[in-house]
Amino acid sequence: MKYSSIIFVLFFLNNCFSQNFFEKGREEYRNGNSEKAIELFTKAIENKIEISNSLMYRGAAETSLKFYSDAIKDLDASKKMDSISTYRLYFFYGRYYLLKEDFDKALINFNKSISLNINHAASYNGRSSIKIVMNDFTGAIEDEDIAIHLDPNDELFYDTRGFAKLMLEKYNEAIEDFDSSIKIKPQAKEFAHRGLAYFKLNNFSKAINDFSKAIELNPLTVDVIYLRGIAYKLSNQNLLACKDFNKCIEMGFPKEKLQDYLKETCN
Repeated sequence: MKYSSIIFVLFFLNNCFSQNFFEKGREEYRNGNSEKAIELFTKAIENKIEISNSLMYRGAAETSLKFYSDAIKDLDASKKMDSISTYRLYFFYGRYYLLKEDFDKALINFNKSISLNINHAASYNGRSSIKIVMNDFTGAIEDEDIAIHLDPNDELFYDTRGFAKLMLEKYNEAIEDFDSSIKIKPQAKEFAHRGLAYFKLNNFSKAINDFSKAIELNPLTVDVIYLRGIAYKLSNQNLLACKDFNKCIEMGFPKEKLQDYLKETCN
C-alpha cells in the first residue's frame, strides 16, 4: 500500500509537470519566444499531455520561425487527431498559408475560423491582411473595424487598418490609426508607415522624424533609409540626403535607381 501511494504521487506529479510544459509553452508562444515554445510543446507531446493542442501550437510556433515543412506536419497531425477541428487551428492554418503567400487557401481558413468563432479578433485581422493583398482596402478596413471592436488593445489591428487607409489615400485617418498603434506598442513598422503618410502629405519634417525612429528600431530597413533620403532632398537637406543614398548603396540598394538623386544631392 505504501509503495502504491508513492507510485500514485509520482504519477500525479509527472502529470502536473507535463501539463506545465504545455501551459508554459503556450505562454512562451504568446510572448513571441517561438524557439522556447517549440521545446516545451515537444516535451508535452513526449509526455502524452495535450498532444493535439501541443501539436497545433508547435505548428504555429514553427510557422513563426518559417519552419514550414515541420509546421504543416504538426498542424495536419493535430487536425487528424480531432474529429472536430477548432477555430484556432483554422486560424493557424490561415497564418501558415498567408506567410507562404498562398492567399486563396489562407482566405478559406480565416473564413472557416470566423465561421466557428465570430468573436476571434485575430482571424478578422488575418482576413484583413489577405484583402489588402487583393487590393480590397475597403473590405480590409471593415474587418479591422470588427477586430478592433473585439480587441482594442492589439497594436497590429490599428497598423493594418491604417495601412489600408494609406492605400486609399486617407492619410490623416491613417495617421490616427498609426498613432493608436504606436501608443500601444512602438515598433519600427508603425513609425515607417506613419512616416509614409506624413510624406504623402508633404510634411517632410514629421516624415523624417518617423523614418528616423523606424531606422533606430531596425537599422536594416533600407527602404526606409531610401524614403528618408528623398524626404531630406525635398526639404533641401542635401548633405543628409546624400548620406542616406550612399548608405542605401552600401546595403545593396540598386545604384541605378539612385543615379539622379546622387547627381542632384552629392555633387
